[in-house]
Amino acid sequence: MEAGLLSYKSRKRIVNTLVSHLIELHGKFPRTDVKLAMARALTSEFPQFENSDGEGYQAWFAPAIGGHDSSGFLENRLRNVRRRDSHKASKPPTVMVPKSPLVSTVDLDLPEGE
Repeated sequence: MEAGLLSYKSRKRIVNTLVSHLIELHGKFPRTDVKLAMARALTSEFPQFENSDGEGYQAWFAPAIGGHDSSGFLENRLRNVRRRDSHKASKPPTVMVPKSPLVSTVDLDLPEGE
């Protein structure tokens, strides 16, 4: 992908849309072949999004090789979504409890000594 061809904001919007679609269809842990197919389809359909490394789609998704984690825009976004959701799940839910009205003590007139 040539520098300046796609603004950061535009690329982020594309990645968010694609990852949202992946999650809807395949969950938060889509298989490697699904992510690879999406990256290849994107660069095939829009050749201007290819990068100069390897086969051109690696900036969008590069599978794990030799103990290294998968990488690329799609994988990074998926990781961030998973991380954000795991933090939400680990926090106890905030429950809004309505405040009870204050109870005031009232002097009661009781008869004495019976």
